[in-house]
Amino acid sequence: MDFMKAYELWSTDPFFDEGTRNELIAIKDDTKEIEDRFYRDLEFGTAGLRGVLGAGTNRMNVYTVAKASEGLAKYILSEGEEAIKRGVVISYDSRHFSPEFAQITAQVLAANGIPSRLSDELRPVPVLSYSVRYFKAFAGVMITASHNPSKYNGYKVYGEDGGQVPPEAADAVLSNIEAITDIRSVKLMDFEEAKAKGLVTSFGPEIDEAFTNMLTKLVVDQQAIDKQADMSIVYTPLHGSGNKPVRRILEAVGFKNIHIVKEQELPDGAFPTVSLPNPENPEALSMAIELAKKTDASLVFGTDPDSDRIGAAAKVVENGEVKYKCFSGNQMGLMLLDLIPKSSSAHFPRSLSLLRPSYPQSSLRASATTMALSFRRHSQASSSSARGSSLTMSSATSTSSSASKRATDILPVLTSVIRTLSLPQCSSATWLQLLSRRVRHLQTDLTTSMRSTATASSRRLAAHSRAKRESRRLASAWLSSGKSSQAARTLLRQRTS
Repeated sequence: MDFMKAYELWSTDPFFDEGTRNELIAIKDDTKEIEDRFYRDLEFGTAGLRGVLGAGTNRMNVYTVAKASEGLAKYILSEGEEAIKRGVVISYDSRHFSPEFAQITAQVLAANGIPSRLSDELRPVPVLSYSVRYFKAFAGVMITASHNPSKYNGYKVYGEDGGQVPPEAADAVLSNIEAITDIRSVKLMDFEEAKAKGLVTSFGPEIDEAFTNMLTKLVVDQQAIDKQADMSIVYTPLHGSGNKPVRRILEAVGFKNIHIVKEQELPDGAFPTVSLPNPENPEALSMAIELAKKTDASLVFGTDPDSDRIGAAAKVVENGEVKYKCFSGNQMGLMLLDLIPKSSSAHFPRSLSLLRPSYPQSSLRASATTMALSFRRHSQASSSSARGSSLTMSSATSTSSSASKRATDILPVLTSVIRTLSLPQCSSATWLQLLSRRVRHLQTDLTTSMRSTATASSRRLAAHSRAKRESRRLASAWLSSGKSSQAARTLLRQRTS
């Protein structure tokens, strides 16, 4: 179906709600806008769906969410009775239409006989990931577009391990979605009927308590926290879903002097106080830093709308002036790399292997930390192997399954940053200089090692390719000379093909 036919269907068929039809009728003279909305379907991959909110096949709306949910439902059905019985956990963030999209997902699953647990309020990605494992669900769905602008929303699918679905599962879901040729064929069960039949249930305080208890057991250094319990800390959820869970865990581990940026405290899908709700962007922390100056805070941090990304800043005094130094995710990842393995109580995997990139942009670039540790431990032993020789800088997004689960737990991140702040017994300026020097050394060592391995790999691959081309050229010349036997010619063709 070309884009104009799709437009005509969506703008005239009573299957689509009046608001959708009116939105499309309003652009009837804008061919370029019509084409952008209908020239394709939203792409589904390991990160699920993500797109601009609006009417059309290339937009996030109740119909495209329902279609994606139908594809997921068919995948679960194909996995058998156990997968169906285990069902799906659903949560959502503060973005526009997130609650509606979450409910639509549950209704489509119910229509296919698949039970789901729907969060009774917005809850972030780390809680959704934990809930999948807690309830032993087969899959999870998170309605979010992470730290993108307010006009976006998205639909992320998680596997039974709490990590984003691997490529094979994503391909299966995509295949099911593509098999739906008429979006009007997707069925929804009435929400109240689904609840009455037990196909949709809610979850809430039980998970909050279990998640918080789990996090308290992951503290890297409780003594450091106890020493800094009265330290002034500023936190901003940036209008997202981190407000309650982050404050809950800070209180649970003993921090007593927490200041919240009131203007950014409550959920708001418009994110009115920031141009982009990405806490790694210093501009997004500007209001928090202003509050930090008023409260003499030593630490500032914020989370993005689905609270799986963190940005932080620390106080430093330069020439008598108080300033706040912002740290990137990469720098904080290197701090974790340097500090966590040194702690005897750290909950960190002993054996790390390079597997699928299940959290390409997870909290604090934890995947980069995993990659760095794995590289440091295994690079020499594996330099002659295909996997070891193919390491490149882009490989820093790879992580292990066990590390993926821990990447969503915010407590190790917070406690490690606090531990970093409390260790050196010196002024903030001296501490910052020491930390910056340590980070630079770590970055230089890691980058040099990885580039060296990548260069060696490229050279080996190039040499291999040259040798293979030369062997084919010589074999071809010899075969065409007529001086070889039939058996020899057959063997050579097999070995040079």
